[in-house]
Amino acid sequence: MWKTRTGGALAMTLALAACDTPIDPGSDDVIDADVAIVAGSSAIDAVSFITSGQGMGSDAVPHSRNRTVTFLDADGNPQDRYDPLTTASIRTVHEIAAEVSRDGWSGSLHRTSDIAVSGLAGHETTRLWNGAGTESVERSAHSDERGSREYDLNGSWSLNNVVTPVGDSPWPLSGNFTHDITVTVTRGDQTHTRERHVTITFNGTSTVPMIVNGETFELDLATRPGRVPVFRFRERDRR
Repeated sequence: MWKTRTGGALAMTLALAACDTPIDPGSDDVIDADVAIVAGSSAIDAVSFITSGQGMGSDAVPHSRNRTVTFLDADGNPQDRYDPLTTASIRTVHEIAAEVSRDGWSGSLHRTSDIAVSGLAGHETTRLWNGAGTESVERSAHSDERGSREYDLNGSWSLNNVVTPVGDSPWPLSGNFTHDITVTVTRGDQTHTRERHVTITFNGTSTVPMIVNGETFELDLATRPGRVPVFRFRERDRR
């Protein structure tokens, strides 16, 4: 087993704070779009991890990290180091606190993850990824033509049977990334709670469908650092 320790445990909190131009707590359309940006950025980070071993993109400025990596043989026994022929799976447990920002969005991120890759023994052509974790974003500030909003979000996510190729293509071939997010809207002395379920389905390309609260978005996994990665379905064609 190989271990590194560089930070402390992460606190997980949630609230949606009032802002300069508060949104209507019942504005599902605005909440859907803002949740899509947060969940889309999480999915991009997950793909970055499973394709390159980097758990966060360059949009993040980390405050602390914890990472434990365990190599396992075909019988599930721990190994001292990675062996390209006998290591059958790798489990990575990761915690991070960071400041994140993209066009029109910034926040303080806390994330935990427990991800395993299998199918490694021998000369493999694909790899299989599964995992889960939690995520909160405090002061998730959003600004666009609809005004300014500041959120705190809390939820859990999972990677489900994600298949990646061994070769030149960096994009997952199949599987999905799901994210369940609770949004609490605080406006004056009133609090409103909204729940959102997000599903992102991988298809072997960098442009993948995302469903938020029944609405379809497009997520660009190849989005450059700092740019918004999510578009409403077909919105990209009108830009």
